[in-house]
Amino acid sequence: GMPSYQSMYTHLTGNIIPADKKKDYYWPACANAAMARISASIIQQYPAPDISQIQALETSLNNSYQTYATPEQLQLSNAFGRLVADKIFAWSKTDGTFNPNGSPAICPPYAPLGTPGSWEPTPPFFFPAAGACQGSLRTFIPNIAQTVLAPAFPAYSIDPGSAFYMAAQEVFDSRNNITPEAILRFNNWKDVAPNYSPLAHLLNISTSIFINEKLNLEDAAVLYAKQTMAYSDAAIAVFKSKFHWALLRPATYINKVMGYAGWSSLPITPQTPAYPDELSVNAAGVEILESYFGRNYAVVDSVQQAAYGKRSYPSLSAIIEDVADARVSGGTIFRFCGEAGIMQGREVGARIDALPFKKD
Repeated sequence: GMPSYQSMYTHLTGNIIPADKKKDYYWPACANAAMARISASIIQQYPAPDISQIQALETSLNNSYQTYATPEQLQLSNAFGRLVADKIFAWSKTDGTFNPNGSPAICPPYAPLGTPGSWEPTPPFFFPAAGACQGSLRTFIPNIAQTVLAPAFPAYSIDPGSAFYMAAQEVFDSRNNITPEAILRFNNWKDVAPNYSPLAHLLNISTSIFINEKLNLEDAAVLYAKQTMAYSDAAIAVFKSKFHWALLRPATYINKVMGYAGWSSLPITPQTPAYPDELSVNAAGVEILESYFGRNYAVVDSVQQAAYGKRSYPSLSAIIEDVADARVSGGTIFRFCGEAGIMQGREVGARIDALPFKKD
């Protein structure tokens, strides 16, 4: 339905999803059926799945199309959308998350290095590391996790005059003097509840932008595809870098080196090495949006308005800067971890954006 574009599924896999050019598809219905099908397929992988809301939304939208398409068109379009979703979902399961027999691939327990400055389980619960194998999953751009590997961070040191010690001091001071507004800001982007992750949060903002700008289906589809592909590759890249560098978290340094036993971050510190920060993923999505809307596109975040208030930003990049500040003041990262995550994520986003979505 987009003659100037090529199928990225074909570009990435060499396989073809056949579309009958003689059939008169109604493309909004195709997209609706595809999104509903793949969303339900993902959710059904989890315990006690509930896809009733997905089904209700799919039905509601499909009913709205009856003014614009015949019953036969809708039937054909729904079938085609589901075919595409099934092909994409089947391919997604070959990225290394599952074994060839379909069982989940089990990541061996991560053994901390035990060297000065290396990651170790953090207080108060000292959970083992999570995500140690995430950096080995298949990416859309081959080998991108290694290509955009985060550079070395400031040399680890326990000298109070060192750059590393001063980075820890900033975290310590920021956490100890955190304001009520900063706590709201941190919780706004923590996204534990209700029903959001940081990526879903940013996608929700994207949807608001698309609605406000009245994007057509073609442009919206391309931007959603680019964003979510960038999220995936950035997530894999950041975990590759995290376990390559295996840097300790601020809580460990502040407890053991600075001597403030019992000091902790605002939330439970994530069970992963600190460097670079997962901001890489947010930054990848922002890079895609800025490529389309520009570097000075102002945006409003009202996703968690009921709980934490509405936030206005002069640009899309101000969002990721705000998240970095929130995580420093919350005590979970050194500032250089956030800066490296943003740089890495932008590089991933730029590389995804440069893929040949359009035909030559």
